[in-house]
Amino acid sequence: MKLNCVELQNFRKLKSVCIEFSEKTTIFVGANNSGKTAAMSALNYFLINSSRKRFSVTDFSISNWIEIEEIAATWLQSDLNDSEETVEDNIKTEDELEKFKSLCPTMDIWLEIDRDKEIHHVSKVIPSLSWTGNLLGLRLCFEPKDYAKLKEEYTAAFRDALDVNENDALKPPVKLWPQNLRSFLERLLIHKDYNFFSIKAYSLDPDQKESPSQDGSANIQKLNQNVHEIEAKDFDKLFKVSTVMAQRGFSDPSHSSAEGSSSGGSLSVQMGEYYKEHLDPEDGPDKDDLEVIRSITTTVENFEDKLNRLFEDRLQEIQSLGYPGFSDPQIHIVSKINPIDAISHDAALEFDFHKGGSSLQSMRLPEKHNGLGYKNLISMVFKLISFRDSWMWVGKRKNKRLKNTTTGIEPLHIVLIEEPEAHLHAQAQQVFIRKAYGILTNNDTLRTNNNFHTQLIVSTHSSHLAHEADFESLRYFKRCPISDAGIPESKVVNMKGTFEEMGEQTRRFVSRYFRTTHCDLFFANGIIMVEGSAEKMLIPHFIRNKQDSKLSEHYISIFEVSGSHAHRFRLLVEKLGVPTLIVTDIDAYGFSNPPPKKGEKAKKQIPELGRNYTTNNDTLKNWCPQKASLDELLELKSKDKLCEQNDFIRVAYQFGVDIKVENTTQKVYPYTFEDALAYSNIELFQTLESSTGMLAKLVKALNEKDITELVKKTNAALENKGKAKMALDILYDIDPDELTTPAYIEEGLDWLANKLESMSLF
Repeated sequence: MKLNCVELQNFRKLKSVCIEFSEKTTIFVGANNSGKTAAMSALNYFLINSSRKRFSVTDFSISNWIEIEEIAATWLQSDLNDSEETVEDNIKTEDELEKFKSLCPTMDIWLEIDRDKEIHHVSKVIPSLSWTGNLLGLRLCFEPKDYAKLKEEYTAAFRDALDVNENDALKPPVKLWPQNLRSFLERLLIHKDYNFFSIKAYSLDPDQKESPSQDGSANIQKLNQNVHEIEAKDFDKLFKVSTVMAQRGFSDPSHSSAEGSSSGGSLSVQMGEYYKEHLDPEDGPDKDDLEVIRSITTTVENFEDKLNRLFEDRLQEIQSLGYPGFSDPQIHIVSKINPIDAISHDAALEFDFHKGGSSLQSMRLPEKHNGLGYKNLISMVFKLISFRDSWMWVGKRKNKRLKNTTTGIEPLHIVLIEEPEAHLHAQAQQVFIRKAYGILTNNDTLRTNNNFHTQLIVSTHSSHLAHEADFESLRYFKRCPISDAGIPESKVVNMKGTFEEMGEQTRRFVSRYFRTTHCDLFFANGIIMVEGSAEKMLIPHFIRNKQDSKLSEHYISIFEVSGSHAHRFRLLVEKLGVPTLIVTDIDAYGFSNPPPKKGEKAKKQIPELGRNYTTNNDTLKNWCPQKASLDELLELKSKDKLCEQNDFIRVAYQFGVDIKVENTTQKVYPYTFEDALAYSNIELFQTLESSTGMLAKLVKALNEKDITELVKKTNAALENKGKAKMALDILYDIDPDELTTPAYIEEGLDWLANKLESMSLF
């Protein structure tokens, strides 16, 4: 049995999403406030029985409250009319209930089932006897438990508040509870005496299952009137869910408990709990346990005897007060040694700092003095071990299952981990995600019996963790632009599908390239794709120097694509939907003296108008703005540099720059970032005297007195390798604050800043 996908509807900002799961590990990635935590909470609330009482009004999608309140308004209106119900009213109520339920948080769970081997697990939840296996769908809906009672209680409370105000001689009226249905439920939703909502489960028809829409929205099937409602106890037996929450209660040893420390994060407490569950020798003792119990008993008896002898004189002093009397019970000191207490206190777990394993206690420190990172790492690993052993009923826990023959092992184990990167450096994060699944399945039964399956689901903000994962396991949570009503929503992109659509060769290239770089694209508010390391080094300074822009307030990922390979990432960028600026070179190409001689090949040229040149840049030709003519590109207006079908993507490339030498001003056309930077800062570069290498050649070229020669020698100076070193030399010789941003990049950065603001993603 495997979890294929869940389709979430009306849960917080996840109005309608489909989340598909990998066979082993699935990683949730995305920028802050993109819905990752909402998805993890939904899995907890819907799948774990004890968590279902945690639902609140804030778990309903905000946009749905408008329609919910409209329904509640009809309740009040019908109550005021106070007319007898008719058949037509009953039909209307049924329609109204269906409408109300369609606005409630819902999760459709789709499981992959081997009918021949696993039918006994799902016999009570299959949709019909004709079910053939493979996919099994179950809907969990947080809906009114008794719709009529909800209407009655709300209208009564609202009417009472209305009556109080009408009988009040003082004006204006006081705002009394409940002002609306939301405020009514906010107070009473989970109150024991007002249990208006509950989780109801229904079977789904696998034949009606549809793939997600192109934008990632789930295509939720409509339940028919004869839908089969499922008992929660039958549903809960299908899988075991274990969770490692983001807040794990660790604290610095210098911080007091008032500042947020929690014993819940103590490794010693975790070990105590594991001992009690799996190792306690008094729980169904066997031969190996008898010696341990005998030792503990002997120790207790000796300690009691010693205590009573030590306290003998003190007890006699008490007797001098007249107690105990003739008929009073005698005082006897009894000790009790509990092994769990022995390993559950803060100083029980110590770290030995002597490499040889010194027995000297002075060489050890208690766990609270070890680094938070290692404490978090050890804690998470130990929790994974505990989850696995609890699921498989390892150790003493096995005795409990044998005594209760009705208790079985769930065929599927789902493990949720929120933000495992807390306090961990990059390498530790990568080691953890590499090893986590192996720890969860490190069990003889799991290795030899394919009737049990484990799936790990991790949410993260870490590009290092995402980098280590298989990219086909990534699920990208994409924030959608806030609507006119100010309602935030998110969609989920299955990166497996995105990579498959790229074609085999491009997919290999993109996957390999990501393996050599960080994956912070998945966490950025905006993306800037650049061709070379010089742009990557200097553009952050250009952003910081833009005093009139809010661009520096956003998390921008500057992504180097090493040459004109930006077009290979086209499908990925389009799926991410993040405002993206592509900074690229115009790459003029053509013949020096047309018409060309027979057999002559086109080659790189200094950009000029009217020479019938083309661009050799695949991004400009095939993606954005899809033009090959150099003349067209150089004369293109700023508003026309957007991608035709995706206005959140824009290209920036070199265009004409006016430079002045002596008393002559002339428009020249840069070919690369480096000459564009030089032409934009010509007077500043001319003053550099101690430069070396490529930068020295560039400075010499820029001091030419003839503009034609200046352009020719500038291009010649930049032909050799070493542009990255030149960028470092520029940073060494020039304060970046003094640099003028090349006009084409300035134009692109302005667009990106405005786009981020207009999309209202924050």
